[in-house]
Amino acid sequence: TIDRLWQSVEAAGKTMEVRKIIRDAIMVRR
Repeated sequence: TIDRLWQSVEAAGKTMEVRKIIRDAIMVRR
């Protein structure tokens, strides 16, 4: 259903944000 698709989209967006935060943290540590 549309709700499931929206949830998957939100999950993908959250994972992308988390990856960006992790990359930023790694760059700062270096």
